[in-house]
Amino acid sequence: MKYTFMENFKDKDPEFYDFYSHFISEEVINDTTLDDKSRYLSITAVLVGTKSHELFENMLEDLLKYLTADEIQEVLYQAVAYLGIGMVYPFLNIMNKYAQFKKIVATRSLNLV
Repeated sequence: MKYTFMENFKDKDPEFYDFYSHFISEEVINDTTLDDKSRYLSITAVLVGTKSHELFENMLEDLLKYLTADEIQEVLYQAVAYLGIGMVYPFLNIMNKYAQFKKIVATRSLNLV
């Protein structure tokens, strides 16, 4: 799996690019039983939990290859209950700006538990 956000490292830091590309496409894929959707839901949750706003924004197009806008919003909405609005607010803004820019409409058909 090649991540779009990693392309800026290809020329600037090729050693890191090679290391991370190998790690994510070989080691992670070969050592997990998670399907793609579960893996990307987990990645989304980890990005929120670690306050990785910039990386979330840079990975959003990659995330949307495996998840719907609704699924990403569901992770964000659920994160508010566990992390608080202060932690999740920047991610909601990033998602909403991206959705407006790309004209993505979330249907909110998922049930909140």
